[in-house]
Amino acid sequence: MNKIDIIIPTMWSDKNFIARLEKYCNYSTVNKIILIDNQKSKRPTNSILNHPKIELVCYNKNIYVNPAWNEGYYRSEGDVLAILNDDIFVDERLFEFIQSLDMSEIDIIGSYLRGTISNYSIQENFYEKEELIKVNVNKSIPIGSQCYAFGVCMFIKKSSYKVIPSLYKIWFGDDYLIQNSESVYALKTNYITGDISKTLTDSENKNDFDKRIHLDTHNAYQYNHFKDGKNWDIIKNTINSKNNKKASYVENIKSIPENLRNIPTSWTHHIHFSQWLVNKLNPDIIVDLGVDYGYSTFCFASPKIGKVYGIDCFRGDPHAGFKNTYDYVNYKKEELGLDNIKFVKGYFGIIAKKWSKPIDILHIDGFHSYDAIKNDYNTWSKFVKDDGVILLHDTCVTKPGYEVYKFFNEIDLPKTNFTFSYGLGVISKNTQIIEEINCTFDLKNP
Repeated sequence: MNKIDIIIPTMWSDKNFIARLEKYCNYSTVNKIILIDNQKSKRPTNSILNHPKIELVCYNKNIYVNPAWNEGYYRSEGDVLAILNDDIFVDERLFEFIQSLDMSEIDIIGSYLRGTISNYSIQENFYEKEELIKVNVNKSIPIGSQCYAFGVCMFIKKSSYKVIPSLYKIWFGDDYLIQNSESVYALKTNYITGDISKTLTDSENKNDFDKRIHLDTHNAYQYNHFKDGKNWDIIKNTINSKNNKKASYVENIKSIPENLRNIPTSWTHHIHFSQWLVNKLNPDIIVDLGVDYGYSTFCFASPKIGKVYGIDCFRGDPHAGFKNTYDYVNYKKEELGLDNIKFVKGYFGIIAKKWSKPIDILHIDGFHSYDAIKNDYNTWSKFVKDDGVILLHDTCVTKPGYEVYKFFNEIDLPKTNFTFSYGLGVISKNTQIIEEINCTFDLKNP
């Protein structure tokens, strides 16, 4: 007899989910229910969540579907994992069938349902009989094209489960499991009812889901986890759509204004990214360490979102040259009409001792020795919000005395690097913003 553990990620969007959960708890065929709460703010107050069969897992954020499956796998005790969507209901008769099934020659069983015209619901009582069929899988196309709704209800032998790479958060989880399975079966059954992935249509979370799906697709295109994956229609169409949006963005983005072109700078072509980042993060506070002639400060301020602090001693240094640009940058600030800038005269370390404001975007472009950049980073990064972004300029300069590249390479956080205009390293604990930058921009060409 197979020992079955259920794994369900949920955002509590389905009004019937609690009632279904109560029924699952009463199934004698179910050993344990691992419930991953991806939206704690919507969690209902109900005593069923304290049931001894339920292990409630919550990281106080949405870890998405595939990482939730992995979490359930690590916590499971059963021989067979039942991975279910929270908007379907699985009759106990199906669990009884799986419990008594000889799984020795089976890796994974998915659902083979009949969809409706909306593509988000299941036709009821369609099959004349319950049938388990062996699938002659073509791994060169998605499993959903071969068995409709395969991934909404899967029974997989625990020893056959392969941890899904973190590159894929919402899509391609079932495809990854199929790519790594030899013996695949599907259930033609009337014992599964409800809706299919309606959470993805939830208007409250739709923008987040759409962005994440684009990132999943980009990763599927870039990495070789799926046989002939670059030719899958679902991947090609999404990539083409993304490329069209990217081309439109680059075409329409504000070009470098004439009144910025005459400012001496080595930061020239980072203007488009900086404006995108400001619009993306909608920051309250931006700090620019190392103003020089003010080009980067003005770029950050030009969307007129949030307050920009340009901090500099305004005496220069051996790398930037010795000059006092304080009057010049204040004059340009007035000329450009950027009243959201405040220039602060002083050394970074001294200013930091009095600083208390949380920072959304921190740009470090001071003295470029290893010790200096490390000290600036360690002194100021503690003020950056967990979902904030840190930028390091001159990450591609390797001449003597310039060691930003060396320190940047040592940083053990999600990061990416623009290699033009002397290099601009981007660091954030927010993996999603790093992935979105990689998808949106050409990092090698302005």
